Amino acid sequence: MAFLLPFGGMKGGNMQTMTYVAEHGEDSGKNFCITKMPVMKAEKWAAKALLAIMHGNPEIPEEMASMGIIGLFQVGLNGLMRCKWEDVEPLMDEMLEYVEIIPDISKPQVKRRLFEGDIQDVRTILGIRKAIWDFNTSFLSEGAAQKLT
Repeated sequence: MAFLLPFGGMKGGNMQTMTYVAEHGEDSGKNFCITKMPVMKAEKWAAKALLAIMHGNPEIPEEMASMGIIGLFQVGLNGLMRCKWEDVEPLMDEMLEYVEIIPDISKPQVKRRLFEGDIQDVRTILGIRKAIWDFNTSFLSEGAAQKLT
């Protein structure tokens, strides 16, 4: 299990960044800074993801699209795994726009965009994607999601 740590930036009382510490293979010990998506961007991302999920899973009710990020939270990340690659690829690319590597943990303020080769273990990228998902939907507990629907 990778570590998810609060990282620096607090804005308006809300944590805006977190650190993901990889634990697998050649990536073990590498640190990645994940920045929370801005609310409007997250809502648009969720709407695109829901539409892709609905396109790939016709059994999902159409009203889920109007629920935005709440509907996406209820369907879950696994819904994306049943979609066509051409629908999912841009969403996956967008997720990584909010990830930077921290090359030297003794200088956590020094970060840079990810390059091909920064991640060597597939478990790391999957863990980062899950962390992005969890971080951007952390405000929704199961009970809160039910109250908002």
